[in-house]
Amino acid sequence: MHRQGIWTMRILTALKKLLVLAVLAGLGYGGYKHYLNSRHALPEIGADVVAFQYLTALKTQNYEAAYLLASAGAQADTNPGAMGETCKEIYSSIDAWQLGQPKYPFTHTSASVPVMLHYRAAWSPQDTSVMKGNLDFKLENGQWRLVVAVPFAIAIMKQREEQHFGASRR
Repeated sequence: MHRQGIWTMRILTALKKLLVLAVLAGLGYGGYKHYLNSRHALPEIGADVVAFQYLTALKTQNYEAAYLLASAGAQADTNPGAMGETCKEIYSSIDAWQLGQPKYPFTHTSASVPVMLHYRAAWSPQDTSVMKGNLDFKLENGQWRLVVAVPFAIAIMKQREEQHFGASRR
Protein backbone atom coordinates (compact mmCIF):
# COMPACT_ATOMS: atom_id res chain seq x y z
CA MET A 1 0.00 0.00 0.00
CA HIS A 2 1.23 3.44 -0.67
CA ARG A 3 1.22 6.45 1.64
CA GLN A 4 -2.09 7.91 0.49
CA GLY A 5 -3.89 4.61 1.17
CA ILE A 6 -2.42 4.34 4.68
CA TRP A 7 -3.56 7.87 5.53
CA THR A 8 -7.01 7.20 4.15
CA MET A 9 -7.32 4.06 6.31
CA ARG A 10 -6.16 5.93 9.43
CA ILE A 11 -8.62 8.74 8.82
CA LEU A 12 -11.49 6.28 8.25
CA THR A 13 -10.59 4.37 11.44
CA ALA A 14 -10.45 7.62 13.44
CA LEU A 15 -13.81 8.72 12.00
CA LYS A 16 -15.38 5.36 12.93
CA LYS A 17 -14.09 5.71 16.52
CA LEU A 18 -15.41 9.27 16.73
CA LEU A 19 -18.80 8.14 15.43
CA VAL A 20 -18.99 5.37 18.05
CA LEU A 21 -18.01 7.82 20.80
CA ALA A 22 -20.58 10.36 19.59
CA VAL A 23 -23.33 7.71 19.61
CA LEU A 24 -22.35 6.53 23.10
CA ALA A 25 -22.21 10.12 24.39
CA GLY A 26 -25.63 10.84 22.89
CA LEU A 27 -27.13 7.73 24.50
CA GLY A 28 -25.54 8.58 27.83
CA TYR A 29 -26.81 12.15 27.71
CA GLY A 30 -30.30 10.97 26.75
CA GLY A 31 -30.34 8.49 29.64
CA TYR A 32 -29.14 11.15 32.07
CA LYS A 33 -31.84 13.61 30.93
CA HIS A 34 -34.47 10.88 31.29
CA TYR A 35 -33.24 10.12 34.81
CA LEU A 36 -33.34 13.80 35.80
CA ASN A 37 -36.86 14.18 34.46
CA SER A 38 -38.12 11.05 36.24
CA ARG A 39 -36.97 11.96 39.76
CA HIS A 40 -39.29 13.68 42.20
CA ALA A 41 -39.37 17.47 42.36
CA LEU A 42 -38.39 18.97 45.70
CA PRO A 43 -41.30 20.56 47.57
CA GLU A 44 -41.35 24.33 47.93
CA ILE A 45 -41.07 23.95 51.70
CA GLY A 46 -37.69 22.43 52.53
CA ALA A 47 -37.00 19.77 55.13
CA ASP A 48 -35.25 22.39 57.28
CA VAL A 49 -38.48 24.43 57.49
CA VAL A 50 -40.42 21.32 58.54
CA ALA A 51 -37.70 20.54 61.12
CA PHE A 52 -38.12 24.07 62.51
CA GLN A 53 -41.92 23.66 62.62
CA TYR A 54 -41.57 20.31 64.39
CA LEU A 55 -39.14 21.60 67.04
CA THR A 56 -41.29 24.69 67.59
CA ALA A 57 -44.32 22.46 68.14
CA LEU A 58 -42.37 20.39 70.70
CA LYS A 59 -41.08 23.52 72.43
CA THR A 60 -44.62 24.89 72.79
CA GLN A 61 -45.87 21.41 73.76
CA ASN A 62 -48.22 21.33 70.77
CA TYR A 63 -47.84 17.58 70.33
CA GLU A 64 -50.79 17.34 67.94
CA ALA A 65 -49.03 19.70 65.48
CA ALA A 66 -45.75 17.81 65.91
CA TYR A 67 -47.52 14.50 65.32
CA LEU A 68 -49.06 15.77 62.09
CA LEU A 69 -45.55 16.41 60.71
CA ALA A 70 -44.67 12.70 61.02
CA SER A 71 -44.96 10.23 58.17
CA ALA A 72 -47.87 7.83 57.94
CA GLY A 73 -45.58 5.03 59.14
CA ALA A 74 -44.44 7.03 62.16
CA GLN A 75 -48.03 7.99 62.96
CA ALA A 76 -49.01 4.33 62.80
CA ASP A 77 -46.43 3.59 65.53
CA THR A 78 -47.97 6.05 68.02
CA ASN A 79 -50.78 8.56 68.51
CA PRO A 80 -50.75 12.23 69.57
CA GLY A 81 -51.56 11.41 73.19
CA ALA A 82 -48.83 8.77 73.51
CA MET A 83 -46.38 11.05 71.73
CA GLY A 84 -47.22 13.84 74.18
CA GLU A 85 -46.73 11.54 77.17
CA THR A 86 -43.38 10.34 75.81
CA CYS A 87 -42.24 13.93 75.29
CA LYS A 88 -43.32 14.91 78.82
CA GLU A 89 -41.33 11.97 80.21
CA ILE A 90 -38.23 13.14 78.35
CA TYR A 91 -38.29 16.95 78.09
CA SER A 92 -38.82 19.39 80.89
CA SER A 93 -38.25 21.99 78.20
CA ILE A 94 -36.65 22.47 74.82
CA ASP A 95 -34.59 25.62 75.12
CA ALA A 96 -33.06 26.08 71.67
CA TRP A 97 -31.71 24.33 68.60
CA GLN A 98 -29.42 24.86 65.68
CA LEU A 99 -30.26 23.35 62.33
CA GLY A 100 -27.53 22.38 59.90
CA GLN A 101 -27.67 22.37 56.13
CA PRO A 102 -30.25 19.82 54.91
CA LYS A 103 -28.96 16.95 52.83
CA TYR A 104 -31.07 15.75 49.91
CA PRO A 105 -29.95 12.58 48.13
CA PHE A 106 -30.01 12.75 44.35
CA THR A 107 -33.32 10.87 44.14
CA HIS A 108 -35.11 13.58 46.20
CA THR A 109 -37.18 11.00 48.10
CA SER A 110 -35.54 11.57 51.48
CA ALA A 111 -33.76 14.28 53.43
CA SER A 112 -31.73 14.63 56.58
CA VAL A 113 -31.38 17.78 58.69
CA PRO A 114 -28.57 17.92 61.27
CA VAL A 115 -29.79 19.29 64.62
CA MET A 116 -28.09 20.37 67.82
CA LEU A 117 -30.84 20.30 70.44
CA HIS A 118 -30.53 22.16 73.76
CA TYR A 119 -33.03 20.80 76.24
CA ARG A 120 -33.70 20.16 79.91
CA ALA A 121 -34.45 16.57 80.75
CA ALA A 122 -37.57 15.83 82.79
CA TRP A 123 -35.49 13.97 85.38
CA SER A 124 -32.96 16.82 85.65
CA PRO A 125 -34.76 20.10 84.79
CA GLN A 126 -32.07 22.29 86.32
CA ASP A 127 -29.41 21.05 83.89
CA THR A 128 -29.23 21.95 80.22
CA SER A 129 -28.25 19.06 78.00
CA VAL A 130 -27.18 19.01 74.38
CA MET A 131 -27.92 16.29 71.85
CA LYS A 132 -26.60 16.18 68.31
CA GLY A 133 -28.43 14.14 65.73
CA ASN A 134 -30.43 14.22 62.54
CA LEU A 135 -34.07 14.63 61.79
CA ASP A 136 -34.73 12.24 58.92
CA PHE A 137 -37.52 12.89 56.46
CA LYS A 138 -39.18 11.16 53.57
CA LEU A 139 -41.17 12.67 50.76
CA GLU A 140 -44.81 11.72 51.25
CA ASN A 141 -47.63 13.17 49.13
CA GLY A 142 -45.36 16.00 48.00
CA GLN A 143 -44.38 17.06 51.54
CA TRP A 144 -41.52 16.29 53.90
CA ARG A 145 -42.58 14.07 56.79
CA LEU A 146 -40.54 12.87 59.78
CA VAL A 147 -39.59 9.22 59.59
CA VAL A 148 -39.75 8.86 63.41
CA ALA A 149 -42.34 10.76 65.48
CA VAL A 150 -40.04 11.40 68.47
CA PRO A 151 -36.57 11.01 66.92
CA PHE A 152 -34.34 11.86 69.89
CA ALA A 153 -36.33 9.95 72.52
CA ILE A 154 -34.36 6.71 72.40
CA ALA A 155 -30.99 8.47 72.38
CA ILE A 156 -31.96 10.70 75.31
CA MET A 157 -33.29 7.75 77.31
CA LYS A 158 -30.05 5.87 76.62
CA GLN A 159 -28.08 8.92 77.73
CA ARG A 160 -30.14 8.98 80.96
CA GLU A 161 -29.42 5.31 81.63
CA GLU A 162 -25.70 5.83 81.09
CA GLN A 163 -25.61 8.90 83.35
CA HIS A 164 -27.76 7.56 86.17
CA PHE A 165 -27.43 3.81 86.03
CA GLY A 166 -24.06 3.29 84.34
CA ALA A 167 -22.06 3.64 87.54
CA SER A 168 -24.14 1.06 89.42
CA ARG A 169 -23.78 -1.53 86.64
CA ARG A 170 -19.99 -1.55 86.77
